[in-house]
Amino acid sequence: MAKTGFQCASCGKWHDELPLYFACDEPLYVAELSETDRAKYVTTLGDFRELVRDGTRNYFVLGVVEIPILGTNDTFGYGLWTSLSHESYVAARAALAKQAPAGSFFGWVSNRLDGYPDTINLRSRVHMRANTRPWIELEPTDHPLAVEQRNGITLERVHEIVQHALHRPPDPAR
Repeated sequence: MAKTGFQCASCGKWHDELPLYFACDEPLYVAELSETDRAKYVTTLGDFRELVRDGTRNYFVLGVVEIPILGTNDTFGYGLWTSLSHESYVAARAALAKQAPAGSFFGWVSNRLDGYPDTINLRSRVHMRANTRPWIELEPTDHPLAVEQRNGITLERVHEIVQHALHRPPDPAR
């Protein structure tokens, strides 16, 4: 597959590379906080976040929803935050420290993606992997993102996603 560039249908300009990965900066529940509240309530540990507020603790890990690109050996990826239970969070951090796989953990997707019906709280399995971000496996539902993960997407769909992502205002929760 040619990843050397593409003519953008949105702006008409040539972009030198076709990005195959977009990541959300923070879990939605963290991104919605003011900077002051983030400093007060959020602990950042690399690709892990702890949100402790109003007596409630929430735990998140950044993982990747990988989508095969049909007719190629490539995948398109969304870096999404997934909430974990405290026990899963501790085990996932321990696995990362050892650089060893640790099985999988139940989680809830904690970001919204433009171009899809609401992705908040999609059920998932977070599979820890050595030396790379965890793989997020979405529950096999009829949600379009889950269908794309299972069935793959065309190169044309990748272009559509990329063009949309490159020409929208930045949003830290996406």
